[in-house]
This record gives sequence, C-alpha cells and structure tokens, in this order.
Amino acid sequence: MKILVFLFIFFLPYADIALINIPSVGVGLSVSFVFAIILILLFSFYRIKQYKFKVYKIKTDKILLSFYIILIASILMTYFMPTGIDYFNEKPWIKSIKQIIYITINILIYIYLQVFISKYSRLVGMLKVISIALLLNVLVGFYQVIAYKYSLPYLDFLHNNISIPSGQDQLYNGIKRMAGLSGEPAMFGFVTVSIFIFLFYINSFKIYLFNKRLDRFILLLLGCGIILSTSFAVIFIVIFYIVYLYFRNGFNLLKILKLSLLFTIFIFIMYIGTGSDFIVDRLIETSSGTSYSSMIRGNMFLTGILIFIDYPIFGVGLGNFGFYAPLYSPIELDKFWESMSLFSRLLSETGFLGFIAFLLFIYSHKRLTYDKKSNIINKEVIFSQGLYHSVVAMTLVLLIAIPSLTWMIYWVFLAMLRKSIIYRRSTRK
Repeated sequence: MKILVFLFIFFLPYADIALINIPSVGVGLSVSFVFAIILILLFSFYRIKQYKFKVYKIKTDKILLSFYIILIASILMTYFMPTGIDYFNEKPWIKSIKQIIYITINILIYIYLQVFISKYSRLVGMLKVISIALLLNVLVGFYQVIAYKYSLPYLDFLHNNISIPSGQDQLYNGIKRMAGLSGEPAMFGFVTVSIFIFLFYINSFKIYLFNKRLDRFILLLLGCGIILSTSFAVIFIVIFYIVYLYFRNGFNLLKILKLSLLFTIFIFIMYIGTGSDFIVDRLIETSSGTSYSSMIRGNMFLTGILIFIDYPIFGVGLGNFGFYAPLYSPIELDKFWESMSLFSRLLSETGFLGFIAFLLFIYSHKRLTYDKKSNIINKEVIFSQGLYHSVVAMTLVLLIAIPSLTWMIYWVFLAMLRKSIIYRRSTRK
C-alpha cells in the first residue's frame, strides 16, 4: 500500500502521460488517475473490512460537505433551465455528471490520504517524493526548451494523454514556453508552485525538507522553470510570496539588496539560457492585456460574470459554462471556449453559494493552521504553515488562470495540510 501511494504521488505532475487511452470516447487516464482509482478501491475495502472508517467531525469537513451538496444542487437545477447551445454533441447534465465524478474521486483521495498518513514520517516522505517528481519535471522541461531550439530529438512519446490538450507547441518570440509533462505552461506553473512556496517558506525559518544545499538547489531550478513557463499569474503570485515572506519582519537596506540580487540572478540565468529577453517582453505584454491569451481570458472572465448575473444562486450547473458562453460573450467566439479561471467558473456554474462555500473551505484551514491558543514554534508548526501557504498560492493560481478543481495534486496538498494540522495540535499536548 505504501509503495502504491508513493507511486501515485510521484506521477501527480505528469498529466501528459496516459496509462490508458480510450479513443472511442476521447478519454485518457493518466498514471496518477489510475493509481487513484486503485487506492480508493483498496482503501474502501480495507476500511469496510476492518470497520474503522472515520470522518473527522470538525468545521472544515462540514464546509466541504456543504460545498459538495451545493455542487449536486447546481447539477439538479439544470433540469429546470434552458439548455443553452449544443456543445460538442453533449448534454449539460452529462457533462455535469462527468465533472462531479472527477471531484468525488478527488475528495475521496483527500479523505483516504489522511487515513494513510498515520505517521508523521509518511507526510514528510510524500513531500520529498513530490519534490523529486517536480524537479524531474523541470529537468524534462529544460530539455524540451533546448531540444526545440537546437532541433534535438523530442519526447513526443511521453505526451500520449488524449484528454489533455497539448500545450507543448506554445511559443513566444520563437522560444518554447516550458510545460514539462504537465500539459501546458499554466498547468506546469500551477503544479510547480506547490513545492516552491512550501520550500521557500520553511527555508525562511532555516528548516529544511532534505538539507540546506539540496533545498536551495531545488528552489533555484523550480524558480527558473516557473519563469520559463511565462505564466503571468504564477510568476506574479511567486513574486508576491517571496516579497511577503522576505519582508514579513520589516524592511532594511540589506534585505532589499539581497532580494534585488536574487531577481537579477534569475533574469540573467534566463537570458543566458534563452539568448533573448522574451520573458520580460512576455510579462509586459500579458500585464498590459495586449496579448491574444490575455484578451481571450478577459473576455471569458466577463462572460462568466454575465452568466452569474442571470443565474446568481446555483449557477448554470457544474461543467456547463461552455453551453452558455456563446450566448453571453461580449465578442463573437471563433470556436468553443471554456472558462479560463476558477473564479468566473465557480460563479457562473455554482453561483454565489458554491463560490462562497469553496472560499470558506479554504479559509477554514487558516484558522486551524494559525492557532492563537498556542505559541509553540517547531518543525511541525512550520511545515503546517508552509503547506497552508502552498494551498493558498495554488488556490490563487486556480482562481486566476486555471478553471478546474479536478487537479489531484491540489487535493493531495489539502490532505497533507489537514493531517499536518492534526500533528501540530498533538505537539500542544
């Protein structure tokens, strides 16, 4: 069981690699997804057999249950609403059922992993496995950038998941945007930011996951990978967190000089690696809203808000944004577009109730992580706080740039955060 869990954890960033493809229905099952199904079946059988299944009765779980019920309600409400337009020959309720199945699997993983992490060493082991997996993902990404530039053999055989829209061909000024094996650059940035924020946070307290040198090496490579993805949302959030954590105890000239040197080194490494200043150009273009991607994202965001205004309580149903987007888009769409941010997607598909329930679920972890009744600061507390900041950073990326709650790595980090809170509380006793 332990080996199977660690294999599942290791393959989480590699969405491009499918273990099973079903072309007739256009579905590809990633390695981590297949492992997840196996784990759910094994855990369910074990808990039923041993009569040991337990749901923790705390506020966080109640909010999650409320959010899940609202998702179900949003689906049921689609029966009473107009169906919008035909969308890839699908019906709204069918697409909704697919989405709720994926989210149900993720929530079960969230629950069962908390059962698995019965020892603190398992939590640390999971973090180390994810770190190594993401480091390898970045190294693959570096090779892809170099291979494209110098016409070297590419790793096409690793990108076989028919469910993942290929983002491997995304270029900017002739330079390949880094995507690794995570689908496309924004998704690559999303999975990479998880461990980057965690390591940066605990290292700021001189606490290390591996050791000082290896942690710093991993941080350097992950940071370069995030910059080469040129995902504006991810880079902005990383810079915000670096500045926030670096100056949380006050400003002084030495800190400012050190931070300036750090950013200069990053930009210099990127310039040497790519032979151009495309990263700076890309960020300027994206932040100014003049890029094609920015304009489409802005339009889809506004479209989601317009849908929400007409369906403010339960939305149009989970997964149904695409059926209504052409009817509400301020501009004529040249093809079918899904929402490009979780913010507009939750509002338009689950309404005010779903959006608030999700935010309350995430916020409830802060009150558990930062316990005002305890002044103890140790490794367990710092790890718990680091995981919380990772979850917040990932949530911000989702709200801004990725319209999906079905990324398993997100729920895995939530599970680790919940369990770390339990371990942290035990240190008070």
